[in-house]
Amino acid sequence: MGKKLRKIKVSKFWKNIFKNRPLMILVAVFILAMIFSNKSVQNYLLIPSQAADTGIVPPGITDNSTNIFTPNIKFGPIIQLTGQLGFPPDGSYNFPASDEWTQSIYGDWLVFKWDPSIGNPEDQQYMLYNLKTKEIRQLTNDGTLKIDVPRIWGKYVTWVGDDRNLYLYNIGTGVKSQLTIDHKVLIHSEFSVDIKNDRIVFVREEVPWEEYTMNIIDLSQGNIPVKLFTKDFVITSPVIDGSIIAWRDTRHAIEITDCEIYAYNMDSGVEFPVSTELHNRTNMSASGGNIIWIDLFNNPYSSTLFKYNLASQQGGKVNLTNASWIGQPYISNGYIVYIGAMDVNFTNPKLYMYEISTGKETRIIDADIVAPVIFMDKYPVIAWGKYSGSSQNLYMVKGSYFSQGLF
Repeated sequence: MGKKLRKIKVSKFWKNIFKNRPLMILVAVFILAMIFSNKSVQNYLLIPSQAADTGIVPPGITDNSTNIFTPNIKFGPIIQLTGQLGFPPDGSYNFPASDEWTQSIYGDWLVFKWDPSIGNPEDQQYMLYNLKTKEIRQLTNDGTLKIDVPRIWGKYVTWVGDDRNLYLYNIGTGVKSQLTIDHKVLIHSEFSVDIKNDRIVFVREEVPWEEYTMNIIDLSQGNIPVKLFTKDFVITSPVIDGSIIAWRDTRHAIEITDCEIYAYNMDSGVEFPVSTELHNRTNMSASGGNIIWIDLFNNPYSSTLFKYNLASQQGGKVNLTNASWIGQPYISNGYIVYIGAMDVNFTNPKLYMYEISTGKETRIIDADIVAPVIFMDKYPVIAWGKYSGSSQNLYMVKGSYFSQGLF
């Protein structure tokens, strides 16, 4: 009887509140104040872990495709992945010293070059590492020079071997396969191949300096390469985003470093120019409806970040306030990571993240780093190399929502 009476009293209490509109508003304000007074909800700064390696305040994030983010993102500690005891299986992995990219990232998987001997490039191998489970797999064991940078998307890793054939590794099955056999895939010092949504794009050098073809393999349809078009001049560094393929183009080149950027719509079969000034362009990547690159303006003392939006068909310089010289930008779903400095010698370089939709620049780390990459889906995962003596080591930082916890 007593329990029943208490239930009735509680029920009448809430009924009276809902009938009294001002009282209802007051109760709601009180509840919200209690929630947001919690510091764990208010704070979303980078969690300190290694002195001076902090300083990022993530902005609100709006993905170009499907996901909508809030500013309540926490970043975990900066973690050293290689060159230390405890890195599986024996802590002996070394990251080859290079100013070029040596790694690629998708979700929790990081693929990179491993140089076990330091100084003998023919010992380099491709390694696959899971940032969450710490599982590591060695993808190659052939004692050959590794020129290309492996690319990863979904369950696939792809690269061009030193025999100039295209290879594929299926993370789910653990099976490695050879996709071409005629040794004609063009190798470039940046990226020779790109993969997105199970589509691989690459250039074949049919006749050196005379005939080059753009090719695609749609893994959802099989492993057979399909030729898209042929050019009688050098084309390199293909990138793919949706149905668009872009590349460095030398049709009007005067100097060997001159290039323009052109793109091709696979749905319509239409080719169109992205940027037609004859400059030295490097570090091109594409994601989320944007193509980015560095323009050196044929001047070793200049490096400027440019982007082109595929929807608006508009492009131009990205105005950055925290860096006058830019190095090695990489894009994922509207976010760009890059190395920035205020002088041409890259004194005191910093790693930054730039959000295209807001123009927000955020500093991640102050260090002499190289080759940053980012994967942005529900949270950002960023990896980079950092010099340590004669070699580099790999580092990463990962973010999450405050409500999901870290990692």
